Amino acid sequence: MSEAMKEVIRYGFEDMHLHSIEAHTNPANEASGHILQKAGFVAEAYFRESHFFRGKFLDTKIFSLLTPIKQ
Repeated sequence: MSEAMKEVIRYGFEDMHLHSIEAHTNPANEASGHILQKAGFVAEAYFRESHFFRGKFLDTKIFSLLTPIKQ
């Protein structure tokens, strides 16, 4: 998963010229958050019961990564 994420990040910043990339996760899925943080993402927000899925309201944790500064 880490290799695929590196390529997606590279494509987003280098080919699409994005300024930032955002990931919305289920906070109960700690593995997703760990992979994102390993790739340099930072936890930005935690929204309580912000997503309705299969009859339940679920929390959402948002991570973001800003474009690297080139010098």
